[in-house]
Amino acid sequence: MKMTIKKFIDNTIDLDYDEWTEEMYQAGGFYQDMVIDTQDLIQDTNYHPEIFVLKHTYLVLRALKEMNLPELYEAGLFHDWGKSESTLLHTNGKITSYGHADISESKLMKIYSYVPEIFDTDINITKWIVKRHMDFDVGHNRFKNNDKYDEPYDLLKLFVEADKELSRELFFEEFGYDRYFKNVIDMHMFKFSGKPAQMVKLYLNIGISGSGKSTNNVIYDVPVVSSDNIRKDILGYVGFDPSKEGEVWSIVKERITGYLSSGESCTLDATNVNRFTRIKFLSYIHSQVNNSFSTVGIIYPYVDVYEARRRIEKDLLFKDRSDVPIEILKKQQKNLMDSMKEGFTDLDTLYYARY
Repeated sequence: MKMTIKKFIDNTIDLDYDEWTEEMYQAGGFYQDMVIDTQDLIQDTNYHPEIFVLKHTYLVLRALKEMNLPELYEAGLFHDWGKSESTLLHTNGKITSYGHADISESKLMKIYSYVPEIFDTDINITKWIVKRHMDFDVGHNRFKNNDKYDEPYDLLKLFVEADKELSRELFFEEFGYDRYFKNVIDMHMFKFSGKPAQMVKLYLNIGISGSGKSTNNVIYDVPVVSSDNIRKDILGYVGFDPSKEGEVWSIVKERITGYLSSGESCTLDATNVNRFTRIKFLSYIHSQVNNSFSTVGIIYPYVDVYEARRRIEKDLLFKDRSDVPIEILKKQQKNLMDSMKEGFTDLDTLYYARY
């Protein structure tokens, strides 16, 4: 008798992702087909920090095991396979997989028709969960409006918790925010790398205070416009005076437009984490510069706000730098994470600072 899906997952899901993928491939049959179809199939990091469909499937199965729900393993394995036939990358960078649940259901039932003996659980429940997992929207209105609180609803609710929530938590536990930052950059490059390259570039250092932007500036061969240095010129020290911020940023804009207008690349050394502020700033620069130039975001590695605060306190002992309280660091971190979810569509290119 062939090994059941439940048994296969029980035997393999504690492996790391690469080992599990190899086990799937070596198992042959539909397992191998699933690896071929979904291992390199991308999803938007807005919803899937792990990017690839197969890695998401792996994390959902890990989540189901953690929740002690082996009766949902089959649904977890099949629920996103339909994305292999429905995923589209639109010209605006949006990625969609409309209708993938129906396709996944069809693939599930095709496998069931060939090898029903490998399925342990009620195929009708598994089929229903695969088909309906995208209908479980906020507030469950699609169920309420259609009076669809039928028998597998409680199981579906648990499945969606594993699919939408716990799988994300497991990603950050296992791979960390550093990997998430890199994945966002990879996703951005995939979406927007077709834009024509410009020789003149405006580099924007992006990261919270204390993340190493100024200390480890990775673009060495262009002039740097530093908002902190301008504050020091105005105030006599590196600090923050709300009454002087208008003057600081007027000088920043003047220097950057001067460099770009003369055909010279430059770097803006500031936090640049707030998407609304960044878009407003870039819109102004584009309106003032007739030359063609591209905007390049340099994402600095993720750093916890308390670690950033310790770095700032240490720096304050040895050099003149701005003193940023923990409350502001938390606000910066939230703005940065919001930008990560948006995918930095306001910038032409993204790079990850490795130092």
